[in-house]
Amino acid sequence: MHTTARTLPHLLASLAFLVVTVSTVVTAGHAAPVIGFVENFTGTSTHGWDGGAIETNPGTGGQGGAGDGYVRFSTPNGFQRHLGIKSNGLEYTGNWTAAGIDRVVLWLNDVGADQGLEMHLSVGTLSNLWQFNGGLLPPENNWGEFVVDLTNPAGWTRIIGEAGTFAEALQNVAVLHVRHDHAPFIQFPDEIDGEVGLDRVTLTSTLLDVPGSGPAVPRALQLAAPSPNPSRGDVAFSLETFDGEPVRLEIVDVMGRIVQRTVLAGAGPGRRSWTWNGLDAAGARVPPGHYRVRARGVAGGMSRGLVRIQ
Repeated sequence: MHTTARTLPHLLASLAFLVVTVSTVVTAGHAAPVIGFVENFTGTSTHGWDGGAIETNPGTGGQGGAGDGYVRFSTPNGFQRHLGIKSNGLEYTGNWTAAGIDRVVLWLNDVGADQGLEMHLSVGTLSNLWQFNGGLLPPENNWGEFVVDLTNPAGWTRIIGEAGTFAEALQNVAVLHVRHDHAPFIQFPDEIDGEVGLDRVTLTSTLLDVPGSGPAVPRALQLAAPSPNPSRGDVAFSLETFDGEPVRLEIVDVMGRIVQRTVLAGAGPGRRSWTWNGLDAAGARVPPGHYRVRARGVAGGMSRGLVRIQ
């Protein structure tokens, strides 16, 4: 697990650059996290979501269609910057474990052309902030539903702080954020020129069905962590699809170059797998280093980092 140490002034100064996304329902008298809370961004308000990006709410075009607002955050046109947004509203501040919250559902949209976005959810405090390792790949110019599991600490990386566990972060939540980033994960994310739509952030539980509303949209596929990782031989990828459509997989190096790709033909919804032998498209063994696998279906997908060793 990768961690980084920073002094408190550095932590505070860097908060503006953290790409944060939280589910905030603005309701009078609501001042604690509860299961079933939904941030739906009605009207044209961004409800206090901010960060290192430009935040707007068009007032229409959200997950619910015409007349449904959403938060649209972007970098200045033509400039690569940290792309993210955060909320530290009272609706998210407190003890998620005591409230029974162990899952976050959010809807994402890669607004406009495909920008190669890999969005990550983070949760915790300014001195103990953890990022979900799975990159969320929004569908191009469309909405996809993403479910982030909070029950497995091994699926998260601490990006701020020298001490503190993931369990402690969930017991003392002060901020929730969403940002574009690539593995390996450190405090400061990779920069990109892009724009993202965020809507209908929900705090829920694995004991409940994933909530839904508006037009029927399939869930984005789920991609498990590679096994083994690190690896020097074959590495297996397990994924779950919810629509039965074809799945496109790509192995990408640290520079963003695609070194190998394949397509799994359409099949019924359910679990599927693919094994990569560590070779590039020309049949040569890839050098040691950091790579990512990107798995994408029609409703969006997920990325995972992996390390190749000698």
